[in-house]
Amino acid sequence: MAIAAVNGPGQVVISGAGASVAEVSARLGADGIRTKALTVSHAFHSPLMKPMLADYERVVRGIRFSVPAPARQLRRGRRCPRRADTADYWLRQVMDPVRFAAGMQVLENDGVNAYVEVGPHPVLVAMGRRCVADDSQAAWGRRSAATPTPGARCSRAWGGCTNTA
Repeated sequence: MAIAAVNGPGQVVISGAGASVAEVSARLGADGIRTKALTVSHAFHSPLMKPMLADYERVVRGIRFSVPAPARQLRRGRRCPRRADTADYWLRQVMDPVRFAAGMQVLENDGVNAYVEVGPHPVLVAMGRRCVADDSQAAWGRRSAATPTPGARCSRAWGGCTNTA
């Protein structure tokens, strides 16, 4: 069992064996904390990912990485270190928790005021809005595969989020 992500105020993802996650979810529910099970293929960001690391390492050691600009990473909640261009960094990505909320704070503190998400199932814009002090002072957008869509305000985050494998 592990904390897989801290995505925003009141939104934490746990990851691990299905029975353990179900037990923790039941305890949270008994305490009045809402949870939601996520449908995923693996228990990412948990010790259950260790068995695949050797095969993954063989693949990532053959890839040439570079650090994106501007070099910030939301996973760790701080500016992207130069080591993000190494295979070791990407191996840690599998196991370490995502610190999305802290990363959004880094961006806000750096004066970033425009956020765009590109992906097949955009959800980060809505999470990001809950992580900044005043989301009305920023431009929010998301783009799916074909059409740009303005970022939408989301309902309040649930108390917890569970990730089962």
